[in-house]
Amino acid sequence: MDAYTVQADVATWLNAGAISGLDKVWPAQPNAIGLNFADYGTGTMRCQALVCVEADSNIRRSTPAANPAAGLLGKGYRLLRYGVRIDFCHWSVEPDWTAADQALKKAIVGGVRDRIHADPTLGTSAAADPLFNSAGEGRRGIQVQYEDPFVRETSDGAREQWAYLSFDVLAWIQA
Repeated sequence: MDAYTVQADVATWLNAGAISGLDKVWPAQPNAIGLNFADYGTGTMRCQALVCVEADSNIRRSTPAANPAAGLLGKGYRLLRYGVRIDFCHWSVEPDWTAADQALKKAIVGGVRDRIHADPTLGTSAAADPLFNSAGEGRRGIQVQYEDPFVRETSDGAREQWAYLSFDVLAWIQA
C-alpha cells in the first residue's frame, strides 16, 4: 500500500458517504487553477475537499525479519501508519456568515468526524482482511483547525473559509 492509494481510498469513501454540504472530495489537487465551485453543488453554499497524506511510516513488529541464509522465514507484522489531512474549502454567497460558519463546522467537518468514528476501518470492515484497521483512534485522535473566513479581492464577493481535519490511518500487514 502506498500514500496515494490511501488518499484515493479515503476520498472514495467520503464521496460515498453523502455528508451534508460536502459536494466533492478529491484524492489530490485536481488542477493548478484551483477548485471550480460552479461544477459541483448547488445553492448559496458549496464545499470541496482535498485528501493528502502528510507522512507515512512502516514499522516491523514481532519475530525477526526474513533471513534465508539463517533459515528465518520472517513471520511478523508491519504497522503502516499514514498521517492523513483533509483540506476543506467552503465557498458561500449566503448573506448570513453565521449560517455558512455553522454549515462548515457542524454539518461538514462534524459529519466527516462522525463518519470516521462510526467506521474507523473506512468502509473496509466487511472484507475478510480489512484494508485499514483503524482511523482517527489512538494518541493523535482527530484534530481540526479552522481558518478565519475571508473574501477574495478578485472574487464575486463570495465568502471562503478553509478547515483542516487530521488523523492517522493504521494498517497491519503480515511481513
